[in-house]
Amino acid sequence: MRRRAGGGVGLAAVLLLAWWAAGARAQDTMSLEELLERHVRARGGQAAWQQVQGMTITGTWEAFSEGVPMTIHRQRPGLYRFDHVLFGTPAVVGWDGSRAWIQSVAFGAPDGREITESWKRNIQEDALFASPLLDPEAAGATLELLGKETVEGTAAWAVRVTPDGRPPETWYLDAASFLELKRASRTFDVFSGGIEIEMETFFMDFRPAGGVMIPFREERHFGTRYHVYQADAVEVNSAVAPGLFQVPEARGAEEEAGEGAGS
Repeated sequence: MRRRAGGGVGLAAVLLLAWWAAGARAQDTMSLEELLERHVRARGGQAAWQQVQGMTITGTWEAFSEGVPMTIHRQRPGLYRFDHVLFGTPAVVGWDGSRAWIQSVAFGAPDGREITESWKRNIQEDALFASPLLDPEAAGATLELLGKETVEGTAAWAVRVTPDGRPPETWYLDAASFLELKRASRTFDVFSGGIEIEMETFFMDFRPAGGVMIPFREERHFGTRYHVYQADAVEVNSAVAPGLFQVPEARGAEEEAGEGAGS
C-alpha cells in the first residue's frame, strides 16, 4: 500500500514537473509580432498612442556631475527641442524635421546654427517621437527577435533594430512587464572629438501620462559619460509656440519678415 501511494505521489510529481517545464518552454517561445503587441499594450495601447500628437517633459538633466533644469518638447512626426543649461549658460538643441541645430554660448553659437557635424545623428535619433518598437515604420527600421537574455538579473527579450542608414542597435524588453529595460546603440561623444562609441541606455520609473506609459527616468552610459534625464512632469498634447522647432536663423528671418510686413 505504501509503495502504491508512493508511486502515485511520484507520478503526480512527474506530471507537475512536466507541466511546469512545458509552461517554461512556452514562456521562452514568442513571435516578434506577439512580443511587439504586448509591448504596445504595456505602453498604453495603439489607440492611446495615436491620440498623442505632442509631449512636453520638464525635469532635471544630469551631466558632468551637475543637475540642471530641462524641458523637452516633442511633436509628431519628429519635431524636437531640448532646453537645458550647459557649463552655466542656457543651451538648446533641436530638430526641425530635416535639420539639427544648436544655440549655445558654450558651442560658440549664441544666435544658433545648424549642426552639420556627424553628431547631428544624435539629435535625429532623439527626435523620434516614439521608439522603433512602438512605431518601426516611422523610425524606418527593420526588427528581428534575437531571443531571451538577462539584463542585470532580469529576464528580457532582445530585439535587433536596424534603422535605415544608421547602425543597428539592440533593445531589451522586460519579460514580465514588456516595458523597455535597455537599449544598446552607438552615439557620437561630442566632447571627445565627435568619436563614435558604444552607449547603453536604461529606462525606468514608468508612469501613466495622457493615457500612455512613459519612462520618467532615462540613464545613458557612454565612455566616461553618464547622463540622466529625470522627468518631474509630462504634459501630453500641450500647445507650443509657432516656430519653436525651427533653426534660430530661420526663425529670426521669419520674425524680421513679419515686422517688415507690419510696418
